Amino acid sequence: LARGLHNLAESERRLQHRETALQTIQLAIQEKQRILEKSPTDKHRHLLLSSRLVHADLMRDAKQYLPALEQYQEIYELANELVKNNRKHLPYQFTLATVAHSLGQMEKENKQWDLAREHYREALELRKQLSARSPGQARLVLDTSITQYNLGNLHQVQSQLEPALVLYLEALDTLLKVPAAQAQQAGIQKHLMNCHWAIAETTHALDQYQTALKHWDAAIQLTSDNKFMTFLKSQRQKTVSRLPDKN
Repeated sequence: LARGLHNLAESERRLQHRETALQTIQLAIQEKQRILEKSPTDKHRHLLLSSRLVHADLMRDAKQYLPALEQYQEIYELANELVKNNRKHLPYQFTLATVAHSLGQMEKENKQWDLAREHYREALELRKQLSARSPGQARLVLDTSITQYNLGNLHQVQSQLEPALVLYLEALDTLLKVPAAQAQQAGIQKHLMNCHWAIAETTHALDQYQTALKHWDAAIQLTSDNKFMTFLKSQRQKTVSRLPDKN
């Protein structure tokens, strides 16, 4: 029952049925708490954390930032304990990486740059380890690339363009390691487009116009949204206008 409720809440979140998803995940949490009271094992503690993490994500989606942040912080402490007690158990490391990444996102929005950097780096180290152990799992490779990309955004928002570019390029390189059979998944293609877009913007700002053009073209090729494609083409034209006059 608890697993079914958890999976249903995640499906409802993907469909953007936020209120229904919140109600469903709260039922999942109640059921998992009941199970944990009867059988207080690390396995059941982790199952409860996984549902609390979805609940925190939903609160963040609803712009309830303070309660979401408090939830993430509590989950982070509990996930750390699980990892310390079970260092070889990969699902616990996955949850710790996920919540560390979420904390980095929240702290970036709050302009807590040092805390955000610390949690992003922790998430990145864990995700690199997980994807190295299971290189055939596209989800783990994608997660690693997303953390590299978000860490790049953290530098970019502070006008640290050179380290931002390094991380965007690393994010792209990581993403290209996704097995070919899974590379056409929508989420991977969207993130691939985001990587090219970020590299194009950053190299343009660094006066690397030929490189920027290459990545504008790649981003344009990867988008199917006409409005967004028009935006990308307008940005590409700005780069073209900065090229030296061959005459």
